[in-house]
Parts: sequence; C-alpha cells; structure tokens
Amino acid sequence: MRNHSIVTALCTLFSAACGRIDLDRPIAIDVAELQPDEPLNYRWVSKVAKSALTQAIADMGGSVGEGGEVIHVVADKDAKLDGYVDSNDRSTMHLGVKWILQYPDKDLHLRVLVIHEFGHMLGRDGHPPCNNDANATAQNCLPAHGKYSRSDVAWICGAATGGVCGSTIDR
Repeated sequence: MRNHSIVTALCTLFSAACGRIDLDRPIAIDVAELQPDEPLNYRWVSKVAKSALTQAIADMGGSVGEGGEVIHVVADKDAKLDGYVDSNDRSTMHLGVKWILQYPDKDLHLRVLVIHEFGHMLGRDGHPPCNNDANATAQNCLPAHGKYSRSDVAWICGAATGGVCGSTIDR
C-alpha cells in the first residue's frame, strides 16, 4: 500500500506522465529535434504536428505556454503504427513517420492523427463511431476539415479535465 501512495503522489505532481493533461494549465509542446541521420521530411512532420497540436489545444480551451504541463512529440522510426499514445505515459505522442509519409494527403492525415492522439493524451481511451468521417477521435476516420467535431469534444470531455471540459458534469 505504501508504494501505491508514492505512485499516487507522483501522479498528482506529474499528472501528464500518469494520467491526463489538465487543460487549465499552460501546455508546452516539446517536439523532438531532428537527428542527423533522419530524412529531412521528418522536419515537415515536426512542423505540421506542432501546428496541429497548438490548434487542438486551443480548440479544447487550453493554452500553449510554459510553466504547466509539457507534452512531447517523438518521431518514432520503428513504430508499427502511424501514431500512438501509451496510456501509461500520456505525456508523449509517438508518430510513425514512415507510415504517415505513405498517405496520399499527408498533411490532412497528419493533422487528424495528431488531434486524434491528443484526445488520448487528454485521458480518453478507446474510440467513438466514425460517423461518415466526421469524428477525428474515431479509429481510421479522416474529417476533411481536420478539426474536432462537437461529438469529438463531447467524447473527449468524458475523460478530460479543464478547458472546455471544465464545466462538464458527467464523467
């Protein structure tokens, strides 16, 4: 039981590492630097990912800045998926660049992938229905506008804390 108390205290102190990101605190975005042996198109992925993440944070009522949460974006050349967030460490988004670069509309796919994974960073597991490509948080959905739908926000708010979810009563 003592170890559980220590883990609980650490998770409270570093909420993004163990649970979800708090949208009421500023969120700093740390995009991993390009390594010398990586292709230059990884730079494009980093730029688009940071832009999409900044927009997703704003759409959810959060703000980008220092002094609060830090979320990390890592280009994972060995990833078996185009993107994922480990539920044991919601502070890091892994992007499988080699998979992303194979899509016909790379820009839209990457933007939707980033906001999809950000929903997991905010604490939501699983996926809602695709609903004719309307929901970015659904599995294998590609909304043409590349933003959250109202259904996405409502679904994310079932687990998220702060921001537009701060007034949500049902959790």
